Amino acid sequence: MQKIKFVLFITFFPLIAVSQTSNNLLRGKVTEQNSGNRPVSEVQIKADFANANSANRQEIEKLICQAELYVLNYKFDDEEVVRQTFVESDTLNYENFFDFAFNLEKQNKYDKAIYWYKVALKNANNDFQRSKVLNNLGSLYQDIKDYTSAEEAYLQALEIYEPLLSVNSADFEPEFAMIIYDNLGTLYYTKNDYDSAEKAYWQALEIYERLSTDKLKDYKPDIAIILNTLGNLYYDKDNYAAAELAYQKSIKIYEYLSSDNPMVYEPEFAMTLYNLGALYYTIKDYSSAEKVYKESLNIYERLSSNDSKVYKAEFAMVLFDLGILYYTKKDYDSAEKAYQQALGIYVGLSLDNSENNEPYVAMVLGNLGNLYFDKKDYSSAEKVYQKSLKIYEYMSSVNPKDYESDVAIMLLNLGSLYRDWFQATQNKQYVERGMKNTIKCESVLKDCVNTSTIQEYKGYVNELLEYFNSVK
Repeated sequence: MQKIKFVLFITFFPLIAVSQTSNNLLRGKVTEQNSGNRPVSEVQIKADFANANSANRQEIEKLICQAELYVLNYKFDDEEVVRQTFVESDTLNYENFFDFAFNLEKQNKYDKAIYWYKVALKNANNDFQRSKVLNNLGSLYQDIKDYTSAEEAYLQALEIYEPLLSVNSADFEPEFAMIIYDNLGTLYYTKNDYDSAEKAYWQALEIYERLSTDKLKDYKPDIAIILNTLGNLYYDKDNYAAAELAYQKSIKIYEYLSSDNPMVYEPEFAMTLYNLGALYYTIKDYSSAEKVYKESLNIYERLSSNDSKVYKAEFAMVLFDLGILYYTKKDYDSAEKAYQQALGIYVGLSLDNSENNEPYVAMVLGNLGNLYFDKKDYSSAEKVYQKSLKIYEYMSSVNPKDYESDVAIMLLNLGSLYRDWFQATQNKQYVERGMKNTIKCESVLKDCVNTSTIQEYKGYVNELLEYFNSVK
């Protein structure tokens, strides 16, 4: 029985939502934080607003500024009270409704955001505004995994917006249609509808091709993102030639952008290089894989030098896959060095955030065990396998669906280790240890939530049990 190994990551970029006030692209969500302060009184705000209404619009603008200050100070509950008060009092103002919904969405208050987006939709003054609301509704529905509603919203947005382009594309921002197509493509990709996703992504890219040269410069980052995602899509479809071409085009753009603004674009440049390295590894072009992995590694090492925990995690990720590459090439010394370096980073990160980083600690330990196993360093393999198993057993007790298969893998690997150790030494204690771990794995499989895990590993368990029973 072969040892069971862990595999590569392929990385994606997030959805795009549109802000009414800035028209900038949103590439992340803000999680609500507890300010720890006593919320502002809604009665007091309504009283203030009544006074403002009797005075003039300038006072209303002050309340809007007050809401924005609350956001800057993470007082989101206070900000919500202020915004809801003035939007309910100024019932014909589409911008207020839209901005209120957008801010609620950023705070992950999805039900409230949906309600106020729908109010904004009813009060939109033109088709352009309606299509923007529908795009953001689609993005929100996608975040909460209501894919049917998300698709309906995106398609409605395109149905409204595309006729505007045919009338006057200059006035109606063709790049906004690109955003909708991009989001729609990501939705289809999430649903594994690769053909529809590919079509949507190419429709987005075709819009870019129609932009003037001056305008196109502003959207090179978005083109690079779509090309990277297309590369991922083709990778998943096993169309490796198309994936390679898409990644290379994306890398070329990021290389250009990074030369002018490295702090902004180098992280995505490094990630796309990493994806290309994973592709080369898959098609067994190990020389090219090593080259681009190292290029990605150099960027992440530089980015993580300022003690950024985010980039340290990415740095460790590339080191880990570089270790897998060396292991595959049987360059065990280089593999061990890469694994140990990745392990050190993940262990350090887990001190601050064990929930997010301990799975990676366990994963690297498991692969390090495979390496020692292949080198017939059975004692070292046993130690790291057992450390990995201990972490996975804890995580499985909390979340069996995600980690019970990892527990089974470690127990099977230990069973295989003790089988080979016995064959090398004829020491019966390894038969006993091997039997114990294999029986334990059998018990884990009986209680498995995932039936696919049972089917995948049951044969390995039977094979090991048959062997140990024949030699005990």
